[in-house]
Amino acid sequence: MITYTRQNQTALSGYAVMENHAYFDAEQLLNHLRTQLPAYMVPDSITQLTAMPLTVNGKLDSKALPLPQMSSSNQYAAPRTALEQTLCQIWQTTLELEQVGIHDNFYRLGGNSILAVQLVRNAQKWHQIAIPLSAIIANPSIAALAQYLDTIELGDITQSQDAPATTSSQVMEL
Repeated sequence: MITYTRQNQTALSGYAVMENHAYFDAEQLLNHLRTQLPAYMVPDSITQLTAMPLTVNGKLDSKALPLPQMSSSNQYAAPRTALEQTLCQIWQTTLELEQVGIHDNFYRLGGNSILAVQLVRNAQKWHQIAIPLSAIIANPSIAALAQYLDTIELGDITQSQDAPATTSSQVMEL
């Protein structure tokens, strides 16, 4: 495990070397770690390596490690609806990524609680969509979040002209 900085946020990344070309499934490994470790010790991503880079003294050369692979799935799934397209644009800008699929997990892409608050703010500011912070936590993929937003009334997610803007303290209360 090693920490790295992305968007001025520190995150935890894991690296794995599989013996004898064993099957590697990052999501399965992360799910197992979630059952064994406290949440703050579970890495944001796990990157497979053929070998750990070592210094001349035989210690881990952390500077030689590749950047973490921050993708939750190997298959890109394009947005199917206008809402999914809008959410993809918000996530891409907030997470500073070129492409986000509808099944990608916000947290596996490098998201965290601070970026989730920024995402809520950006959705409100740019598209007048009021997304509860709890909805992102409970629905960490665009497909799931869009489905959730479709199930609540339009008046609940669209800020009216008369309503005051959401403050950061109100967002944190969610």
